[in-house]
Amino acid sequence: MTRAYLLAAATPACLIGLSWAANGYLGGLDRLPMQWGIDGRPNWFAPRWVALGFGPGVGLFAMATMLVRCRRDSDGTRAFRTLLPMSALLIGGQVFYLCMLWTKGIAQPG
Repeated sequence: MTRAYLLAAATPACLIGLSWAANGYLGGLDRLPMQWGIDGRPNWFAPRWVALGFGPGVGLFAMATMLVRCRRDSDGTRAFRTLLPMSALLIGGQVFYLCMLWTKGIAQPG
């Protein structure tokens, strides 16, 4: 179970790191888009702390939920195999959101 616990802790930590790094680029903005329409314009906005905290919050909840569901796994292989693609999707989703902010001109990296 050690690998599963490590992955379950590393995923939200990575999401928090991504949000923290993005916060530096978004310092002057109070609200960030949370959803874009088919025409490419934002549909609705949320406060910056909500927008950047959403990914890590979902990641923490998802990892904890899967660890609880796989707690009877004695050697941890089932838990790790379950958490690995979930971790990749969560981190990929956070990177996609940040890329959307940058490509739509909301924030400019470096």
